[in-house]
Amino acid sequence: MKEEVTVIIPAYNAAKVIGNAVASIQKQTFSNWHLIIVENGSIDDTTSVCESFCQEDSRISLVHSSKGVSNARNFGLGQVKTPWFTFLDADDQLLPEALESLLKNASGQDLVIGQYTKATEDFSGKSKVYQAEQIRDYLVEALSDATKKAVVGGTLFNAQFIKDKHLRFDYDLAHAEDSVFMLTCLKNARAFTVVNTPVYQYTYSADSATRSAGSKLVMEFTGAIEQVYKLCQGESAKVINASYLFALTQFLIISVNGLFNNSATLKEQVEQAKEALNQPVYVQALAEIDLRPVPRSKRVMIQLLKQKNWLLYGLVCRGKAWLNRRKG
Repeated sequence: MKEEVTVIIPAYNAAKVIGNAVASIQKQTFSNWHLIIVENGSIDDTTSVCESFCQEDSRISLVHSSKGVSNARNFGLGQVKTPWFTFLDADDQLLPEALESLLKNASGQDLVIGQYTKATEDFSGKSKVYQAEQIRDYLVEALSDATKKAVVGGTLFNAQFIKDKHLRFDYDLAHAEDSVFMLTCLKNARAFTVVNTPVYQYTYSADSATRSAGSKLVMEFTGAIEQVYKLCQGESAKVINASYLFALTQFLIISVNGLFNNSATLKEQVEQAKEALNQPVYVQALAEIDLRPVPRSKRVMIQLLKQKNWLLYGLVCRGKAWLNRRKG
């Protein structure tokens, strides 16, 4: 087989940024790849920009799907003809040795999970195989830190595993669809490897959906959280508790990036947050979560919610939002 790895890039209004993503694939130390760009309803020059990539490199192909990142990813999955595939967002990049590092650990695995770049972290380069009960341990880790460990970027997927388990992204989910997909993959996997090597460069965007949200967006996460709760039914107490932390982490993230990150008064922001927290998935999580295994930074914020200390909670969220704006 000519191509051994397929990279899928969903591209919506990505004309200005996708060039760097494509270039990061072309700079891979492993060259036996095929890139599928899935344009999905763009109204800018994404199509013409991507057509030029296809003309310059025969390993790149452009297809079109209906609008929505889940539709694009699922359509891309249907085009995969290689044993392995991975996803890359149009505004992110793969590090030069990403595919080589992941493939080196792929034999006999359903997934190979790499790391995001972090300026403050040293990577050992070691790998660890998870199987049997160890998978549940990692599921707890992924639920507890979903923004880093329950995302599809930087993960190599066994195409036959995905096909056999009939795994697809849920296009009915407005947000966190990648976390639901990844958590479902982890639960269904027979064995997977986590590689402590950076492979994926994430681009922080101050304009992303979860950084311009109101209470409506928080409620739109309900579907994903319900899916996670369903996924964890019958699991151990640790897994179920981690699912509650998953739910409340989503609330904390959107509080900082949306609810308390706008021009409304603090009183207005608090009222929006109260309304959002009344969703049953958050009520259940707040009532039943065991805070003892929760990291201190999150534990303090959840305790403020439990105590209904909205003034301090709102001020902390506002401060975090300000720091994010400076970073962006």
